[in-house]
Order: sequence, then C-alpha cells, then structure tokens
Amino acid sequence: MISIWEKEAFFTKQDIIIVGGGFAGLWAAFYLKKKKPHLKITVLEKAAVPASASTRNAGFACFGSLTELIHDAGVMGAAQMVDLVALRFRGLKKIQKHFGAEVDFSRCGGFELFGNNDQYTGKDLLNHCAYLNALLRSVTGSKKTFRLADKKLEKFGFANTSHMVQTTGEGYLHPGKLLRSLGQKVQSMGVQV
Repeated sequence: MISIWEKEAFFTKQDIIIVGGGFAGLWAAFYLKKKKPHLKITVLEKAAVPASASTRNAGFACFGSLTELIHDAGVMGAAQMVDLVALRFRGLKKIQKHFGAEVDFSRCGGFELFGNNDQYTGKDLLNHCAYLNALLRSVTGSKKTFRLADKKLEKFGFANTSHMVQTTGEGYLHPGKLLRSLGQKVQSMGVQV
C-alpha cells in the first residue's frame, strides 16, 4: 500500500515518463527539461544504477573511424554521412562543455590500425584521408581530421600492422562518471529519477 506522502512525493501525475536511465534516457530528460522547464518528468530505471551499454562502452568518445565513414558515405551518401558526423561531433562538444574534466574527458586523438593482410594500401588510405578531410573540414574545423601515421608504427611497436591512420578530434571519457554526473544534473533540474 502506498501512503499519501509517497503518492504526493513520488507518484503524482507526470507529463513525460522516460523508460531507461542510461545515456539516451538522461540526455532526453536533460534537453526536454531545458526546453520546457515546467514539464514534470520522471526517468524510470530498473536497477540501482544503469547497468547496460551506457557504462560499458570502454570510454570511447568518437565520431567515426576512417573506414567506418568511408563505408557510411558509400551506403548513405556523403551528405548524410557528414550530417551524422556533425551530430556526433556536436555531441562530444556538448559533453565537454557541460561536464569536461568532471568525467575525465580528453581529446587525445585516436588511431585505426591496418594489418599486413588488409585490403587497403598506403595510397588508398591517403586518398581516403584527403576525401574525408575535405568533407569534414566544416564540421571539425581541422584541415586534417585524418592523417596517415605510418611513421609512428615502429615507436608504438605494433606487430603485423602495415598502416595506421590518426585522428585528432576523438578521445576518451569515463562513462560511469558521465552517467553519474548527467543523472545528478537532471535531478538538479527537477527531473525525478
């Protein structure tokens, strides 16, 4: 049986109920509350802490690897791929703006490795880098979002690796800290979790 106090504090009529307290649910609550502060919003989570993909993504803060984006451009077209990267890139900027050091966010860059038996030649990779760099310059603000970094292979000591592509726009964060901080933020905005 629910007491009148529990009913008034926790079970009043809500404008929006979001099922799932992971990144998707909490970001949805954040932006809904930001856009319409008067809304009564509740986020329902089945566990004491969200225990799913949100806290198990290894901390990658990425917008897409060279080969992923080349593939996407071939499947969905260059314009849609650029739009998708723009959304991801803006998402990383928003995380950095709202939470930054609090979630160990760092744009340390990233690398994509290509094995000795891989289908890509150095010339292919240079061409792909040039193609994507031209397409993504307006999104990332960089002339060289991707670059061939084969000279670093020996320093890193990767065996059976013939090529390496570096990107400077990506990085890492602590997904558990981000989820915790995002949860605290939405609660401070009046969202019930």
